[in-house]
Amino acid sequence: MKYAVIVIGLLFTGSVARAAVPDSLKRSPNNISLHLLGHGTLTAVYYERLFQNGTQSFLAASAGIGLTPQLDFSENTSPPNLTVINHLTITLGPKKGGFEVGVGGTWVNDPYEPHYFLYPILGFRLQPFNRNQLVFRAFASYPFDGFSDLPYLPFGVSLGVTF
Repeated sequence: MKYAVIVIGLLFTGSVARAAVPDSLKRSPNNISLHLLGHGTLTAVYYERLFQNGTQSFLAASAGIGLTPQLDFSENTSPPNLTVINHLTITLGPKKGGFEVGVGGTWVNDPYEPHYFLYPILGFRLQPFNRNQLVFRAFASYPFDGFSDLPYLPFGVSLGVTF
């Protein structure tokens, strides 16, 4: 838990001193993306809002819903669990692409044990400047604790569009 506090503190450190951003370097502030694997989900759809700190970095806050399969080894097939994901990251890079670091959380509506777990995020993002352009993220994450009986893949990708 103390690592999550440290990461969040680092994320907001860059937002204290906001530099003026020329119009040519302002990014489109909204994304909607389809997410595959990672974050404790099989697939998810999420909305993301960008907050530009300057010409070299921006914050991204997101929320979405997804599905994760249950580990049920009986003969009965169980429906997938509903998940709610969120994350807060900072992307560092002067161009369209950059290194991303942050913290995320997933709430799993498991009928036996609903729970919320936190995880650090490290990744790479391609984030264009204009509207109606493709956004790509590849990332790795692993929960601090609390993810026991459900499958968790430590990597994921997402593809979306700016608007």
